[in-house]
Amino acid sequence: MRYRHLLLLALAALPASCASEPAPAVPHKEAGAIQIFESDVTDRKYHSLGDLSVSASKFYIWQMDPTREQVNMELQKKAAKLGADAVILVRYGTI
Repeated sequence: MRYRHLLLLALAALPASCASEPAPAVPHKEAGAIQIFESDVTDRKYHSLGDLSVSASKFYIWQMDPTREQVNMELQKKAAKLGADAVILVRYGTI
């Protein structure tokens, strides 16, 4: 009998927790429209959405090394998921 009351209490709390407002949707951006800058943007204000890190690699020794364009495409895809307009202060490197 005691367990029945606990179960009913838990089920009663479930709809109340689901009734909260949904999180605001991130506006979808086209990946190709996102600008890539190696320096800071000083001609307008911006809001940072966070740091991004991507990697591009080759799987076989005879493949060509990844190009900056390939890395930029990966950056644009990640930035599009965040709803960004641009990626700034980009640094390229090898491991």
